[in-house]
Amino acid sequence: MIIDLNQILSTFNIDYEIAKGNNKLGGASLPKQFNQGGEIQGNFLSRKFSLIYDPDKIKPEWDKVGHKKYGMLFEEESLGVIYQKTGFTSQSGYFVLKYDGVKYKMYRVGLETGYVYPIYEGSKLVACIVADKSIFNDLNLYHIYALNKSYSYISSVFGLYLDACIQLKYGPLITSPNYIAGKSLRKKYDPAFIEKIKDMENKA
Repeated sequence: MIIDLNQILSTFNIDYEIAKGNNKLGGASLPKQFNQGGEIQGNFLSRKFSLIYDPDKIKPEWDKVGHKKYGMLFEEESLGVIYQKTGFTSQSGYFVLKYDGVKYKMYRVGLETGYVYPIYEGSKLVACIVADKSIFNDLNLYHIYALNKSYSYISSVFGLYLDACIQLKYGPLITSPNYIAGKSLRKKYDPAFIEKIKDMENKA
């Protein structure tokens, strides 16, 4: 499944649309005071969800590096948690979503062409988010390639969380990598996976 996560023009919040071509699948709204406890409210197909900053995990000191740097609660039918786990180097950290008893990891891979974010369930690559470099009016755009609708949903949540972290710390998306991923991190990204998803879409 191939979908887009688009940031759209908004006066008071940072709003998003989740779409497959011209077909809108959902959306979300990020309050600009999000790092002070504001809540992301969103929906994907028939699922409504929210991401709430978790004050019990870490004080809202967004510029400090540490485990669960952007810890938030994930609420829908089931309770989960999403956070960024930092490593010993800037390249060894990753994002974690624990939802409905399953743990997903998303890695930030800097390539010469820009950033990609492969998502894993265990050792299985299930989705990949590609940051689009063609930003217009400072509105960020992400392309999501996933094996099915469920992984598209998980990827959309990761994408919203990722953009929330970027927006509140840096502003508009940084499309030129400030580092190029090392060999071990590059292995997390498989360009053949994206071609596989495109092929699945063409045959559908």
